[in-house]
Amino acid sequence: EIGNEIVSSAGAQVWDRVTVDGLATGETATITATLYADPTSVFPFDQRFASDACVAANQVGETITITVTGANDADTPDVFHVGPFPIPAGFEGQVSFLDTVTSTVTTTDDPVRIEDRDWTDDCGNPDETLTVRKPVEASTIASVTTTIDGEPLADPIVSDGQLLVWDSILTNLNPGETASVTAVAYGYFPTDTPITSTSCVEGLVMGTFTVTVTGPGPHQVGPIRTDAGASGQITWVDGLTVDVGEDPRTWSDDCGTPAETVTIRQPITGVTQASHQTVTNTGDVELYDEITIDGLEEGEAATVTANLYGPFDERPSGDSCVADKLLATFELEVTGPGARLVGPFKVPADMVGFVTWQGG
Repeated sequence: EIGNEIVSSAGAQVWDRVTVDGLATGETATITATLYADPTSVFPFDQRFASDACVAANQVGETITITVTGANDADTPDVFHVGPFPIPAGFEGQVSFLDTVTSTVTTTDDPVRIEDRDWTDDCGNPDETLTVRKPVEASTIASVTTTIDGEPLADPIVSDGQLLVWDSILTNLNPGETASVTAVAYGYFPTDTPITSTSCVEGLVMGTFTVTVTGPGPHQVGPIRTDAGASGQITWVDGLTVDVGEDPRTWSDDCGTPAETVTIRQPITGVTQASHQTVTNTGDVELYDEITIDGLEEGEAATVTANLYGPFDERPSGDSCVADKLLATFELEVTGPGARLVGPFKVPADMVGFVTWQGG
């Protein structure tokens, strides 16, 4: 069809429509059709197909030859279709058919004569030329920053303040070619549960962005702003649309694509309390440090370290906990949030003064 554009997705194929004039009812003819590509055609593919491109090096697929029979009188054109001609997946550019029609006629004159009638099309005939567009493709990746101009942070990210979550998309668009990108952020998903293709539902939409992009990119979309102290997974789902004639080329990714997913973790905090505020050293005193942990999820493991420093002649300050005052170090593996006891430290019978715990 004149002016058609097609997309070279897997299995794409084209047909050649040949209109033959002067073929009488019952008269046969041979149609030979060859498809060629123009190696000089470039985006936006609005130049004329090169008249010298119809050579063997540019042939697409095999030549097809068929025999046809006229169904009308010689004054009524017959229309035939030759093909199919497969289009290589991912190909982009202009293609054009070159046709030859041959008919042999035996006259009733006296003497009888055999006449060959041939017709050959011109290379690059606009009516025989199609524009083939490659399927649109993209790759995407999510990133997190603390400021508009900040560098991406490593994953997982501790949300001790408001974070900016971005989406970056790299396409196979041609320079100067435009497309519409729609990016939707979903969250927060539990950190210990895989995100599936059906997980992204309307109630979890955190933000939607629609932008027009030009060229391959990468193009940055967003950001969404997280809540301080938030915890969970955030994932982007992207769609890309390029209009081609009546049929747009589209691409989309799935919910939960690993490169599109970031994990936001709330900070781990702890509150500590010594087991004794004042104690008389009777020789059998044991000291503990009680630490209440927030920010861990159920089933999540962590290591608690508690150092005991002393003795001090007066109440210690922030810079009093130095190496030569270290009395003991304790490590405890814990799971999930809650209060834990660390220790015990058995106080020597002759020790008096202040001691202090420092935990982490």
